[in-house]
Amino acid sequence: MGKVLVLNTGSSSVKFALYDPGVDNLTIRGGITRMGTRSCTLSVERFYTGEKGEGEVVDGGPCRVKDADAAVPFILDLLLKENRIDSLHDVALIGHRVVHGGKKYDKATLVTEDVLKDISYYSRYAPLHNPHNLRGIRRCQHLLKGVPNVAVFDTAFHRTLPAKACLYGLKPELDERHGIRKYGFHGTNHKWCAHRAAEFLGGMPRRLVTCHLGNGSSVTAIKDGQSVETSMGFTPLDGVIMGTRPGSLDPGIVLQLLIELKLKPEDVARMLNQESGLLALGGKKDVRDLWKLARDGDKRAIIALDKLASDVVKHIGAYAATLNGLDCLVFSGGIGENAWYIRSEVCQHLGHLGVLIDTEKNQRGEHDISAPGARVKTFIVAANEELQIARETYQHA
Repeated sequence: MGKVLVLNTGSSSVKFALYDPGVDNLTIRGGITRMGTRSCTLSVERFYTGEKGEGEVVDGGPCRVKDADAAVPFILDLLLKENRIDSLHDVALIGHRVVHGGKKYDKATLVTEDVLKDISYYSRYAPLHNPHNLRGIRRCQHLLKGVPNVAVFDTAFHRTLPAKACLYGLKPELDERHGIRKYGFHGTNHKWCAHRAAEFLGGMPRRLVTCHLGNGSSVTAIKDGQSVETSMGFTPLDGVIMGTRPGSLDPGIVLQLLIELKLKPEDVARMLNQESGLLALGGKKDVRDLWKLARDGDKRAIIALDKLASDVVKHIGAYAATLNGLDCLVFSGGIGENAWYIRSEVCQHLGHLGVLIDTEKNQRGEHDISAPGARVKTFIVAANEELQIARETYQHA
């Protein structure tokens, strides 16, 4: 088996990782951000055979990459220059993150023309993601002819949601004909978190809640390794307040914006996706910036952080009820892994469920932050969607 290349292609950024045979042996990873702008930047992290822990971080500096079409050949050329591949023939498999797989895809899938048509069709549900995921796949097909491409869907892990969790109180034909139902997102990382929790505990916890907290955030209830409830819904707008997205919202508000305020649908879409959430409440979308402001007494920042913690608490509490108790709690994502103050604020409200964390371990960011005697094990899991995608690519090619 040759090397496995993983690509996460977005509208303005592309992440990549290359694994040697055996999948888990990461050799290099990195990303291109702010494509098409003067601020376009490359970052690279090198790893070496047998190395444990972090790799060598290299600031790739400015680069000129216009879009996903240009990013893929740029990355392949980089892999050659870095001597991570001797030729393009060394790449045996390519795994792609695809955000939306609709009701059809419940696992990683070898890409065919029919699969590409489906990804294109589901772009209507994820217009900010699927079209760019699709471009990355097509570019790889053109440049690496004959190399199998595998689509790993964010929604796949949540295909186990029962009807009571995924159906809305709407006419059935809206789901049957138009696919209006809860899909959930971040499934690749929620699945990774579940597997890591199982590794820590020596077996899959029966009642697990995973919190993927970042610029986009979601909370998932996992029973015996399967997703049974999740906070994001038909789109990634629902659930916990996020960097620029509002989280759960009374649908009447959207009607008010459209009818009474006479906003255009595209203006409402922009507001909900780019101008709401922590940015709207606190004036900043980055929790690190809000934390600095909050420590200086900024009331807006304090409210925004309180809102975030409160939303997470409410979902964990609801999902503990759904699971009939809680055995394990996991924090992941940029905020979940690094913002000890958010974890602290969340966990102090969950003592009645058996959650008790060690203050010093939490502030140090250790992987197990449970306090002695805690009935619920609480872990920090570093997100590693690239490795999860690589594993699923290898399994389903």
